[in-house]
Amino acid sequence: MESEEPIRSWAELPPELISSILLGLNSIEILEKAQKVCRSWRRVCKDPSMWRKIDMYNHGDLGSMGLSDLKWQLSIACRSSNLRSLRLS
Repeated sequence: MESEEPIRSWAELPPELISSILLGLNSIEILEKAQKVCRSWRRVCKDPSMWRKIDMYNHGDLGSMGLSDLKWQLSIACRSSNLRSLRLS
């Protein structure tokens, strides 16, 4: 009889590994989807180190995604205490 492997949760991943995964996503995916995975992912998504460089270029009209330009800018600014680069257009 084989022993069963324990079931692992995404929430158990170390923050450093979650950050590495999230670096493969664009800013919109992080803002709209990744932070909804679980609490630990949301915590990493809100970490200012994730928002040192933000490139929103080539994302089309952000307002057409259901959020006003001001709301997008405020959302980005709240996450960006370590911001080094912001490209909106």
